[in-house]
Amino acid sequence: MLLPLSGIKVLDLTHALAGPYASMILGDFGAEVVKVEASPKGDLLRGWGIKLGESSTYSMSANRNKKGILLNYRAPGALELLKELAVGSDVILENFRPGVMDDLGLSYETLKKLNPRLIYGKISGYGESGPKSNEPGFDIVAQACSGLMSINGSEESGPLRVGVPIGDLGAGMWLAMGVFAALRQRDMTGEGQKVETSLLSTLINMLGDHSQTWLSKGRVSGLTGNTHPAMSPYGAYRASDATMIIAPGSQSLWLAFCDVIGLHFPANDNDFSTPQARTQNSAQLKLLIEERLASDTAVNWTRKLVKAGVPAGPIYDVSQALEDEQVQSCGLVESVAHPELGLWKVTANPVRLSANGNALATRLVPPRPGEHTVQCLSDYGLSREKIQELLSAGIIVQASN
Repeated sequence: MLLPLSGIKVLDLTHALAGPYASMILGDFGAEVVKVEASPKGDLLRGWGIKLGESSTYSMSANRNKKGILLNYRAPGALELLKELAVGSDVILENFRPGVMDDLGLSYETLKKLNPRLIYGKISGYGESGPKSNEPGFDIVAQACSGLMSINGSEESGPLRVGVPIGDLGAGMWLAMGVFAALRQRDMTGEGQKVETSLLSTLINMLGDHSQTWLSKGRVSGLTGNTHPAMSPYGAYRASDATMIIAPGSQSLWLAFCDVIGLHFPANDNDFSTPQARTQNSAQLKLLIEERLASDTAVNWTRKLVKAGVPAGPIYDVSQALEDEQVQSCGLVESVAHPELGLWKVTANPVRLSANGNALATRLVPPRPGEHTVQCLSDYGLSREKIQELLSAGIIVQASN
């Protein structure tokens, strides 16, 4: 099947999570992604999370649709080999600290002279300039200094990180989108370019209304918890057996919500008649709502509210979400044959393309360290004799079958 990035060769030098997530997205859309890992152990992400054979849950979640090379970066000739592979690539991705690729002789300025059509994608913690540019960039630190943690949490909990590494995942998505744009521009100009993003820039961009409120009005948002700063009721409310989410985000939905739960106010009531009044009196309103919700279960209230057109739903744990009928019917979980793990289940790419039968399926399971070293170098045009020399010199490693 011809996919949007079929024929695009990506040399993936990234490690940890943000970079591999970006290259996985490109692989999902059909690019031939060659993941280069440092011998002997490979990407450090293989050691994070629960072990799965030679890999881990973290690594398996970010490395499908790739082939793998294992390279001894310290061996004489290794960097020259990388230059040769870069010349034969459409895209190169890296997420080393600023300056590392320069020291290796693999900077964008160096590589574009060898391959003017090369698109060079980079993710860093804080960007390539400024006082923090050389500091290590980890997701939780970026969440803290971006302001995100200051609005996530409640008075009881204090500031909280988002439960997924949203800076890493978001930066990976933005880099992938940047590469898509650069490939399109190359179609028009014939020239490659550098594409750069960071965890910090990604999270600053995600602040949305919170940043606009400060920039426009000089107001700093506080911890929002499960509430909405400009809307009530909107958030988590306790039913008889469990907490559920209710979001009647308009006046008509508010009236429908009141009808369903049997909550009615006098015509001259001023405490809850407008969105602004309900927001100002949200604590009192929550008590009134939960008095009504206590008469039935979260599942039953969800059914009644949704039938009336009011957005509502239970709070699932991860297992409940992945096993939900809606998730299954949309094909958001795939089952793929894995040579080591048997039937391997993985979350699917969320994009649907009608020209490709909708699904962007997993074509390749995440590679073992060095699984495709010989095959990939052969695909890049290296001779059998040259590959054998590299193997004998310990520059590259081919995993045993």
